[in-house]
Amino acid sequence: LLESELFGYVKGAFTGAHADRKGLFELAHGGTVLLDEVGEMTPAMQTKLLRVLQEGEIRRVGGKETIRIDVRIISASNRDIRKLVDEGTFREDLFYRLNVVRIDLPPLRERKGDVPLLVEHFLRQATERGEPRYEVSPEALEILNRYNWPGNVRELANVIERARILAEGNVIGPEAILLDSGPIDLGVRAAGGAGAAGGKPSGTLAPSFASTGSSLTASPGTPLGTLLYELNDRQRRLIEYLQVYGTIRNRDYYEIMGVSKSTGWRDLKDLIEREIVHVQGKGKSSVYSLRPEFVELLGRASGTA
Repeated sequence: LLESELFGYVKGAFTGAHADRKGLFELAHGGTVLLDEVGEMTPAMQTKLLRVLQEGEIRRVGGKETIRIDVRIISASNRDIRKLVDEGTFREDLFYRLNVVRIDLPPLRERKGDVPLLVEHFLRQATERGEPRYEVSPEALEILNRYNWPGNVRELANVIERARILAEGNVIGPEAILLDSGPIDLGVRAAGGAGAAGGKPSGTLAPSFASTGSSLTASPGTPLGTLLYELNDRQRRLIEYLQVYGTIRNRDYYEIMGVSKSTGWRDLKDLIEREIVHVQGKGKSSVYSLRPEFVELLGRASGTA
């Protein structure tokens, strides 16, 4: 399928090929072709692409005629191609052919200033498709800015699409921002679907939040050390989680930690009163994140450790 899309085909080359068709390389003659996820190409396709780069010519699937082309190729991948070369799954000669001018794009978590721009871009795209115009409230935008986006730009696009569906009216508020990439690693993960007695999740803690408890520490006698000492282990683990993922909904906290709503709410209420976290939204969709002042306190403590 990929070969026929890139190189085109002649009539009768395969079932359904009822007429000659130009491929993307031929159509882009004199222009540019973007090859996304180039690291996923099969060895056979890598060989064919290398021939295009070296010879500047293609042959349609099922055809005998050689067609000269002049295209600029931009390739992209979210994988380390150099590592794939070392593993023997990507041709080294093709790597050097593609790796003429290299641009390393940092993950979204390292360029948070792009988040508002991308949000506006996705909303504008929807409007251009004839859908209603939406705005994002400052509170919702703050949640988006504080999240670490493990799924990168694609995850942000998905969150905005979902938020447009859930929003009441034309303003996207914090209750419409549902971030679901993180909570699976916070605390107790269900094993095999059925939980322990009472329907609570059972199993072991995720690797990043060790089963022995929180690893969050600070020097005794310091404001941070005193504060952490007064918190329970669940609360300290939540702080670690929010440092990584940015936000969590109250219902996710209750479910994943395996606590009742009343116990979980006491944990969260205590953290709010201590000015460690703040809440946005109401009810089941309330979203919690670390207060900027507490993040600064953690940073200062880390810098003096």
